[in-house]
Amino acid sequence: MSDITIVTDTDESPFRCEVCGTALVYSGKGRHPKFCEEHRKGSSNTSSKGTAGIERIRTGMTDMYAAMAVGATGLGAMMQNETGNALMLDGQVLGANAPRLGDAWADLAKNDPKVRKALERMLTGSGWGKVILAHAIVAVGIAGNHGVKIPVPGMAASGAV
Repeated sequence: MSDITIVTDTDESPFRCEVCGTALVYSGKGRHPKFCEEHRKGSSNTSSKGTAGIERIRTGMTDMYAAMAVGATGLGAMMQNETGNALMLDGQVLGANAPRLGDAWADLAKNDPKVRKALERMLTGSGWGKVILAHAIVAVGIAGNHGVKIPVPGMAASGAV
């Protein structure tokens, strides 16, 4: 017999949707599945339709603004001058309003298919890209806590850094 495993219980499935990570059932015939029903090409239930896609946009945009808040705060802490203080305050404003901004983008995407499609593309990044961005944001904040100054292109000439 071959080494093909027939998976009928999704809890035990080693196969996951490449978009959302949902466990997939594999009958043992043909190629193993790569996408769930919602993300399969040609499916009438794609991520751009329904509330699941809108919730991903809401969460993605909220997370993006929260990440910007951390980045601005960390960069401001590193600068240790008036511009840095302003950036830290900017970070606080972004962080406090991230959910409201995410909601606004989700509402717009719900009513405008072109915006929805653009946001879905923007928010679908590679795994490595997400890991690098997450670590870069943390590194900037930690560096700022230790007084490390990172040059900001365009700001050094104005004496802001």
